[in-house]
Amino acid sequence: MTSPVTVDSIIEARWIIPVEPEKIILIDHAKVINDGMSRIILQNSQA
Repeated sequence: MTSPVTVDSIIEARWIIPVEPEKIILIDHAKVINDGMSRIILQNSQA
């Protein structure tokens, strides 16, 4: 397990549709934004 990290924003969404890979819908995921850039997409339970 990793230690908590401070970030600018976490956007929790019911659906995230990424550009790559195509034809994928991520259900109940969160997008982590830090320093104005998208850093990682995680399941809401991990964010």
